[in-house]
Amino acid sequence: MRGGIAALILLAGWGPGLAAALRQDEGPRVAAQLSAGVVRLGDQVQLLIVAENAEAARVVAVPEVEGLELRGPGAPSSETQMYSLNGRMRSWRRLRWSVGIRATAPGEYEIPPIEMEVDGERVRTRPLTLTVVRDLSGADLGFLSVRAVPERVVEGQPFTLVLDFGWDANGRFNFANLILPWWGELPGAIELEDPGIAPGATKVEGVTVNDQRQVVVEDLGATPDRPGFRHLRLRKNFLPSRAGQLEISTGFLEFGRLSDRRTIFSSGRDKEKSYFVDSPSFSIDVVPLPTEGQPLDYTGAVGSIFATASVDARDVLVGDSLKLTVDWKGEGNLEFFEVPDLSRIDAFSGFRVYGKTEEKAFDRRRVIYDLTPLSDQVDRIPAVPLQVFDPDDGAYGTVRSEVIPIRVRPVEGAVRLESNAEGPRPSRDIRDIDSAPIGSGSGGTTSVLGDRSLATLWVALGVGWFVLRGVVRRGRGDPAAPMERRRRKARRRLDRDLSRSSDPKEELDAFTSFLAARRRERKEAWVGRTLSPETTTESPEELRAATELLARLEGAVYGTEEVAVERTEILEVADRLVKGGF
Repeated sequence: MRGGIAALILLAGWGPGLAAALRQDEGPRVAAQLSAGVVRLGDQVQLLIVAENAEAARVVAVPEVEGLELRGPGAPSSETQMYSLNGRMRSWRRLRWSVGIRATAPGEYEIPPIEMEVDGERVRTRPLTLTVVRDLSGADLGFLSVRAVPERVVEGQPFTLVLDFGWDANGRFNFANLILPWWGELPGAIELEDPGIAPGATKVEGVTVNDQRQVVVEDLGATPDRPGFRHLRLRKNFLPSRAGQLEISTGFLEFGRLSDRRTIFSSGRDKEKSYFVDSPSFSIDVVPLPTEGQPLDYTGAVGSIFATASVDARDVLVGDSLKLTVDWKGEGNLEFFEVPDLSRIDAFSGFRVYGKTEEKAFDRRRVIYDLTPLSDQVDRIPAVPLQVFDPDDGAYGTVRSEVIPIRVRPVEGAVRLESNAEGPRPSRDIRDIDSAPIGSGSGGTTSVLGDRSLATLWVALGVGWFVLRGVVRRGRGDPAAPMERRRRKARRRLDRDLSRSSDPKEELDAFTSFLAARRRERKEAWVGRTLSPETTTESPEELRAATELLARLEGAVYGTEEVAVERTEILEVADRLVKGGF
């Protein structure tokens, strides 16, 4: 919807598991995206700037780029939605600006980050690349199609963007570059784990996305619908975070031939000839999850899901520990729903539930419950029920694991407490304790606490614990709070993220996430932010080292720094900051 405030949309109450996944979307976010990454000379392309979940936002300045005419942004359009999260009504707002761009000459242009002010903080969008060509030739030599599977989803239902592309098998082409403006930043959706290539499929490496990241794609060879062409396929998984429309902008496939360049001073590869073929833009409809017929114990599971269960022992004693493993598989949001709490299910009243551990993946959710049978009357582990909304049927249903028979033996020599049917029944179970007040003359010389004294002591201990807990929280912060746990794990997580990083952008993200975690702030607060005496109390040497490192990481990402930053150097600066109390 363009212009004005969109009509309020009352969304269904999400399950707690999905709600937890979407909380990362609650903070202010900014994004910038081109309507097309390649444009013919003389045509106009739109630069869209989006600010989400912000009370106030404005574009501070639109950068100037030699060879490009940028016009705008003008007044933003606004969209507001209301939704229920864990029983509380919340609002979500999006502001969107549009900037028209026209090139005066062909070439490859980089549009620098756009500076914005969001809720009083200065932030920047990511840089963008625009390719301007004289002619979009290549339709006869190559192809590109992008489609969503499924084409229409409900909120919380994962979908896959399938990219099919290729070129003439007889052509002497040795490079391919996918130009996808939505890659890495699709407002209104959460990017899920890379599904990878199916086992046994032929893998191809070397295809790049947006001239930056290399991806692994599946080689289908020659297919009946594309005879004479080499057919490649790439998949990307997403989870919609709210109802509405997701816009997938125009994508391009650039392919051609590279030639080696060797001189006394340098070597490399240059493009001899590039061809372009496009895939038109389209939108994905995301409809609200229906409230009619929604079970009270619904926890957010969406998709076509089935369950299996197993147990580590079937012949146990009363009080023994059992490990019940439940696997949920299929096509759905397996990483995001909240799993059943067995302690709240009547069928498990014969067990004591001590806890659970979880393993999450795109294609499987595994939970291991720790159970103990309470009596030898228990002869089975009941089915574990999960309420699921099936988009194919358009209805809610219950997915159950199988019932597992077990044998529970009584503990040898165990004595049960039974009521005494003969004789007077004592008023107290423990008859050798004199609970009379001290000095009452009840006999005996040993001083004991009476009922009132015991009650007073327990109340005093409880009040003292709460007071001490409040002092700790006010003085040092709650050590169990999420932000505090995140701060303690920041150094270890930095090491893990750096070991997985494959380019300077991921290294910069890892270091800014470390800084935000140590300061108990959101990661977005460190986008475009610099270290200063106001943000840290470290010594000038440590502050200078951290500032220089941050500048070098940004330079490596945005092209002003030629030498990449070593992982050991980043960890060394992080250790110095932690040691200094950052």
